Amino acid sequence: MSRHSFLGRPPAWFWEVAAASLILLWRVLCYPAENLPFDWIVLISVYWIFTVRARHSRAWQVVTILLILWLFGIYAYRQIPLTIDALRFAL
Repeated sequence: MSRHSFLGRPPAWFWEVAAASLILLWRVLCYPAENLPFDWIVLISVYWIFTVRARHSRAWQVVTILLILWLFGIYAYRQIPLTIDALRFAL
């Protein structure tokens, strides 16, 4: 029996993709569609699914850098106004 046969035990990557897909499905069903590109849980779930199969590809490094920049952008966009307001900076 092949180790990739679903008649026996599924491969380890199957469970990773299944877990990330369930988390992604939960967020898609419970979160407004227009906010999904800015939800870090959605982004990390999609990245998790991507890395399961593309971990050793050249695209992995580029996708990782883009994800880090996008997450930092989300953080900065939401956090900087709160920090400025909390510290009472006048701009």
